[in-house]
Amino acid sequence: MWRFLIILFFLSGCGYHFAGTYGSLPQNIKYIYIEVQNQTTEPGIDTEMKRVLSRELDLDKRIKLVGENKAEGILSVSLTEYKTNAIAFNEKGTATRFRSLLCAQVKLSDTEGKVLRKRKLTAFEDYEANSSNIEENERKRKEALSRLTQNLSREIREFLFIGF
Repeated sequence: MWRFLIILFFLSGCGYHFAGTYGSLPQNIKYIYIEVQNQTTEPGIDTEMKRVLSRELDLDKRIKLVGENKAEGILSVSLTEYKTNAIAFNEKGTATRFRSLLCAQVKLSDTEGKVLRKRKLTAFEDYEANSSNIEENERKRKEALSRLTQNLSREIREFLFIGF
């Protein structure tokens, strides 16, 4: 009996919770509208980000994505930076590996405009390059960008529900 009470005591204080039951959103926010702005020079990145983020958040049953007129909360994602830099070179000095970076300012507000949460989030993705095939390099860059939006969407979901 004492062992059970000791275990119960430790579990109650360690932050343990059942999956899918913990959330740090305010109780009055169940319906969310997503808006994404693109402040980068990469065209269409906002459309892709909204599509991927909507899919990521739609998997979570604690909220429902709705139009702006039915929302209790507004999730604003401002894509502030997208860049790709060479990070590895061959013996001739030609870039062989690149790192793409995507930064976003994320804000959750209520419908009156009161900011409930705000944070800058960043995701990066590396990819190999073939110096002789420009089309293949561009395809790899776009694939890395697709993975970046997926990674950033997961970061946003964690930001909403876990609060890190």
